[in-house]
Amino acid sequence: RAEALDEHRVWIQNWLSLLPYLNSTGTPALESLVTSVVQAVGANTCFDELERQLSTTEPLLVRTAAITALHRGLLVSEDLKHKQWDRFTRISKLPTREPHETR
Repeated sequence: RAEALDEHRVWIQNWLSLLPYLNSTGTPALESLVTSVVQAVGANTCFDELERQLSTTEPLLVRTAAITALHRGLLVSEDLKHKQWDRFTRISKLPTREPHETR
């Protein structure tokens, strides 16, 4: 239904803009970085904070690893559902055993 699409328009638009980052997934170096990113994320970490925390790594790679973790359901972001993503979009760890949309 058109109403359902309107309700999820921001979520859909965000993922359409995030999908290009997923083209670089699958390399061993990225797998290691995904693990580091998930470990570094706190309760409400934004992309900007995460990039500063992992400042020895190229920010684009940190962003890619975070988006990969979001796609895999290892991280979540309520912000992605309600506002256009930017470097201040908050992400957090998925509470243990809680089902998530990407799984």
